[in-house]
Amino acid sequence: MASTYEGQTLLVANRGEIAVRIIRTAKKLGLRTIAVYSPSDTFSIHVSLADKAVPLTKKAHEGPADAESKAYLDINNIISICLTNAVTLLHPGYGFLSENAEFASLVVEAGITWLGPRPELIRTMGLKHEARAVAKQAGVPIVPGSNGLLLSVSDALEAAKYVGYPIILKAVLSVLSAGIECTVQDLPGRTMGFGIPRGGPMDSLAFTAGNRLVGNSVAVEGLEALILPNIPCELEFSADTVVAITGKDVMAQVNDVLVNMWSRITIPRRGRLRLDVDPEAETAHSGFRVYISIRGGLPNVPPYLGSKSTSMGLGGYQVCKNLARKRPSLAHVRALFKGRTLLPGDQLDLGLCGPLESDEFSRSSLPHPLIPKYPSDWIIHVLPGPQDDEEFLTVDDNVVFYSTAWRVSVDSNRLGIRLESTARLQWARADGGEGGAHPSNILDNGYVTGTVNINGDTPVILTNDGPDMGGYVSICTVASTDLWKLGQVQPGNTIRFKRISWTSSRDLHKAFQSWYHAVQSYVQGLHIDPHDDRTPWNIEITEPYHPSSVLLQKGQGEGTDFLASLAAEMDSLPCSVTNMTFPGRLITFPIVLDDPWNKEALDRYMKTVRQKATYLPSNIDYLAKNNGLDSSEALKRLVKTDWIDPRCRLVGQKMNPSRKFTPRVRIRNFVEMPSL
Repeated sequence: MASTYEGQTLLVANRGEIAVRIIRTAKKLGLRTIAVYSPSDTFSIHVSLADKAVPLTKKAHEGPADAESKAYLDINNIISICLTNAVTLLHPGYGFLSENAEFASLVVEAGITWLGPRPELIRTMGLKHEARAVAKQAGVPIVPGSNGLLLSVSDALEAAKYVGYPIILKAVLSVLSAGIECTVQDLPGRTMGFGIPRGGPMDSLAFTAGNRLVGNSVAVEGLEALILPNIPCELEFSADTVVAITGKDVMAQVNDVLVNMWSRITIPRRGRLRLDVDPEAETAHSGFRVYISIRGGLPNVPPYLGSKSTSMGLGGYQVCKNLARKRPSLAHVRALFKGRTLLPGDQLDLGLCGPLESDEFSRSSLPHPLIPKYPSDWIIHVLPGPQDDEEFLTVDDNVVFYSTAWRVSVDSNRLGIRLESTARLQWARADGGEGGAHPSNILDNGYVTGTVNINGDTPVILTNDGPDMGGYVSICTVASTDLWKLGQVQPGNTIRFKRISWTSSRDLHKAFQSWYHAVQSYVQGLHIDPHDDRTPWNIEITEPYHPSSVLLQKGQGEGTDFLASLAAEMDSLPCSVTNMTFPGRLITFPIVLDDPWNKEALDRYMKTVRQKATYLPSNIDYLAKNNGLDSSEALKRLVKTDWIDPRCRLVGQKMNPSRKFTPRVRIRNFVEMPSL
């Protein structure tokens, strides 16, 4: 029997799990399918599932990083593939170009059926006042308010007659498009520790400069955005607003007129700020993250645990909904108030955002010497340790690690920057002992922001949203004044680590402070010489690194005093801890061991990271088999005792590579817990 869709061809303009689901459904319907793919997706499942797969070819001027980051966003290339292959249907999936009204229009104009919202609807729903009018026209209940935007005080008074008092009038920032990712961040982020991600801007230099340009203190919240070609960030302001754009080199336009970055800009009432990237101008040294500093900040974004920063679903823009249900559950409350990235249609309240008379007495832009430079090949200064000695790494391993130009992976994000190379560490030991099967495994220990740990065979720089504890060897830690660089490295850039001493790290700190004071003084209109060769991006540490070692022999000079004081300290320790008491509390949490959410995480891991491993497809079955048990007995052992009992210990290796997705409110997979 002939298919209803005979003669039709569907192109899926997406990748990964999204594309796989669409293609599988299309096959059930008898649809011929075409997949598109970037170089790194050549062996992905969606490519092999489709009836035909077409590579998204890179342009002559593009490097590997450009090809990866722009492939699925190249509107002209995708339209050309459709026309060449007689495509009749196009499904955009979600993300990428799915909410790009221009792309949808071009697809329709090419005579191809667009399987998504109509282009005009995409544009309309991106504007809150227009979306409200559409909902009202469709008979959807809406909150009482004005009919459309208020353009004057008289309009507001007239609207108040039928809306009723009290009313709220406020200046707002409307999100029309949000780039790849746009979040609220502040300095220094969430510093409480205890496993709570820090958040905060990845590039503190650009963030700080922007705040100083608009007259804010350096800690005031602003926006951090990822912007790629054809995925712009566009914002509309309901009142005159002073802003500054810093960070990655982008095209900044106010009402279609180009404006300068690293400058104070006044956006007129109802004006639009659009940040976009010219595909022809994008280079490997353009930087990666853009910052939008707004005078007065975003006062109604609530602080959460001491910060307004967005991090792993915490803080930032709050999605607050009706709590009118009886006795809402904790999960319901958490879902209502969790923070997230900004989306089209979101609105944020502005504070005292307009121009001031004092602006005429200050400088409105930074001179070129004070603007940070973003190379394609980065030198990042690190302090070695704690696990870089010969217990873990051979002498040759240290040479390899510090001499290699590590390439930044496309899988990097705010949790960590993954590094790639053909170079491999040989390790000084065969395995991790009780820490795990791989020599990079150790028993869990603390991490700090900037720690470079070896995740299996993959170096990962832990960044602002990364963990503060884990079970991998940590070779070194990025100097605090070099952390800003991690916000601007882009996929395909290279990183070389340079070991420095604590004394040299203080020199870096002085360079940072010198730059900050120069920015502050210059903006305030004071006379300074901005031409300083010792800026945070070009300072040279010439002092050769030598490991700090103290060799003392009893009876030689000051060594005697040192050993005597050490012995005195040891004598002061208690002989026994048997009768000692410590304050503490026992908190019992419900635990689910083999639930659908962890199974979903494993399914994603198999689809996107690794299909076969001893611990796949079931962590529980693996633990049982590895410890000579059946699955039910393994589960019983895991919850048999409140305290660590050697009889209930199950041994297993860590995931290698580690997973990239963890269900919400889950701490870690059991395979990554060598002892329980």
